[in-house]
Amino acid sequence: MILVVFGYVSCKKDPIEDPHNHSLLNKTIDQIRSEIAGKWQFNRGCGYGISGYVCNNNWPQNDFVYFLPGDTVKRELNGNVSLYSKARITRYKSYSYTDSVYLFEIDLFYQWVMKEIKNDTLVIDEPGSQSTYYVIRQ
Repeated sequence: MILVVFGYVSCKKDPIEDPHNHSLLNKTIDQIRSEIAGKWQFNRGCGYGISGYVCNNNWPQNDFVYFLPGDTVKRELNGNVSLYSKARITRYKSYSYTDSVYLFEIDLFYQWVMKEIKNDTLVIDEPGSQSTYYVIRQ
């Protein structure tokens, strides 16, 4: 008599985060700083206008934002620096997010939430104006 025993082994795998597509909303501030460090080129922006939700796909080609050490943010358009300031980073809670997130307040002009990375694109929400910007890593 041959005894055959079948066993069922369950291996629960921890989900592996895709390094090319992932949310930044649940990251620590140090993880966010690491992910966004460097030079990014504005590609397009979307927001509410007179005709509803619209996207500007004709963004100027020479519009860049740099996330530098010490929470410094530099914005450059056509080679001219239009912004060079230290961001004030605070926790922010609104109806748009299930948990509080980090808000980057840059001068009086910008309030950005680093939302996610999709391939080489950083998605930035601007909660006050309900706008979203798409910037490409350079």
